[in-house]
Amino acid sequence: MKIVNTSRTISIDFDSSNFKLVEGRASKKAINISKYFNIEIPPAVYSDGAILDKDQLIYLLKKDLAEKKISRGRVHIVVNSSRIIVREVAFPRVDKEDLDNLIKYQLGDFIPIEPEDYVVQYLNLGSLIEEGIEKINLLIIGVPKDMVLSHFDLIRDLDLKPVVMDLKNNAVAKLIRFGDYINESYVRDKNIAFIDLSYENTSLSIVKDKSLAVTRIIEGGFNDLVTRLNERLEISEEEILELFSKGEVDLRVNDLIVLEEIRALLQGVAERVGMVFRYFATREMNNQIHYIILHGVLAKINGIEDFFSQYFNLPCVTLEDIDRLNFHGDLSLYGNAIGGLIRLNEV
Repeated sequence: MKIVNTSRTISIDFDSSNFKLVEGRASKKAINISKYFNIEIPPAVYSDGAILDKDQLIYLLKKDLAEKKISRGRVHIVVNSSRIIVREVAFPRVDKEDLDNLIKYQLGDFIPIEPEDYVVQYLNLGSLIEEGIEKINLLIIGVPKDMVLSHFDLIRDLDLKPVVMDLKNNAVAKLIRFGDYINESYVRDKNIAFIDLSYENTSLSIVKDKSLAVTRIIEGGFNDLVTRLNERLEISEEEILELFSKGEVDLRVNDLIVLEEIRALLQGVAERVGMVFRYFATREMNNQIHYIILHGVLAKINGIEDFFSQYFNLPCVTLEDIDRLNFHGDLSLYGNAIGGLIRLNEV
């Protein structure tokens, strides 16, 4: 993984209820985080990659940036949205220039989109053989142009400089690829499934041979849990988060309606993750998952590692530490933002 050394940079992980911000530097030797904080986002301000109330969002961001004494700098934007197109496509094996032209002018022949409405990048996932013909397997990432422009305009209105926009799956995959040890366990030769149990949905990234192999956005997230519990208990999002922070939610206990709804949500997520695992296993020999790593707001639930470990019969941990990362916060919550600091030559 060829990392481009960066100067002091701000990375912002956008989510519907909570933005995570980190300031730091990334190089091939280490990632150093100097500041980190989160910003609570009220309802109807930001959702699914869309800025719904720009004035309110600017006010909230300016206020917190001023409090943390961040007044200027380069910004990397990390997003997720159901509107972002992520597809694996097998293209004819051609040189890079011809491949770039093929994607630019004929992408609509491979994916049912209007290419002019999207900013398109790709990751090379390696070669494959289809009907005896060698092809290049690419991960196509298409972000709606209006989403890119709205986020870049927002950052400029904060008197900051937007540099790149990254997909959460790709950001956290870069972070996983950066280290050899996760939670003090050696993972360099492992196929790792990274499950981000976030607010709006769940993101799944599979890293094989230190490269991103599969990425999916999966239905089911914290907001769905809030909806379920509001219907049954009239409990608020703040009250649910307080239960998590106090350690009062434990999947190994059986007598709470809250746990019943959490288990139902996680069961659905696990079933959809399992479908992707089976797809990954059929692509090549030795494509079994070795390790599951959890991260995101729902990863704070006591016993969640045991739930996924027993469901898949695989070792599972919540992300806590990666070697060569100097960071003193909760990595399970800031992994996307920190991964967003990393820039590679490949994309």
